[in-house]
Amino acid sequence: MSEVVLEQRRGPALWITMNRPEKLNALSGELVEGLRAAFRRAAADDEVKVVVLTGAEPSVLRAGVMASLAMIGVLALLGAACSKSSSSTPAGSGHAVPAIVIS
Repeated sequence: MSEVVLEQRRGPALWITMNRPEKLNALSGELVEGLRAAFRRAAADDEVKVVVLTGAEPSVLRAGVMASLAMIGVLALLGAACSKSSSSTPAGSGHAVPAIVIS
């Protein structure tokens, strides 16, 4: 069985690919958990400046689904940044939260 979430570093960018083309990258519990874990790893890596979220082809990614996935990423990134800090805000962590790009 293949991995449902793939990660590839390209310089300061971490590309996260949803890898369920046989299901048109439909969300599943395993996919959501894989995305959360990937975004947490991105937040913990000081070298990652941007996360690019994409789907393996063929893919049916609609705007609403991608917005929901971006929110999963934002929440995971903010949670990871906050947990690294003694304060309750990412700004106090000394670590910039990576930007999220949807491709």
